Amino acid sequence: MRRALAALLVAASLAACGNLSSVQPTAGELLGAPVSLNMGGRSVALDAAATLRGERLSVAVRLPARAALQVREVYVVTQGGVWRGQVSATGRSGASLQASASGPARGLRPGEAVQVVARVEAQGKSWWVRDAAARVGR
Repeated sequence: MRRALAALLVAASLAACGNLSSVQPTAGELLGAPVSLNMGGRSVALDAAATLRGERLSVAVRLPARAALQVREVYVVTQGGVWRGQVSATGRSGASLQASASGPARGLRPGEAVQVVARVEAQGKSWWVRDAAARVGR
């Protein structure tokens, strides 16, 4: 009986720690992301565009295509903090993987310099990659 109870408590503890995706990374963690990844001997760099549409920010990201590569999360690091967009569309166009995310603009202005960071996955592994030279457009 005690072993069963102990096993149940351990399983519950592990389940509670199992999903860290709801924890938002800090600006420092995101700014530490590399600007390119070496995947299978090829350099993979993120190209991003941030656009204001009224009070909403839309972010489009593009990466050179890789068979199993997927964009899971998109963040924008601004002077005011970290913005997280909801990834709503992903797809392939020619030799590129494209994804878009959007959400409330939270005070961002056109022309503001930002850094866009995406979490990408392939074959059960994930990486951060950053576009350090994006500006908010209209």
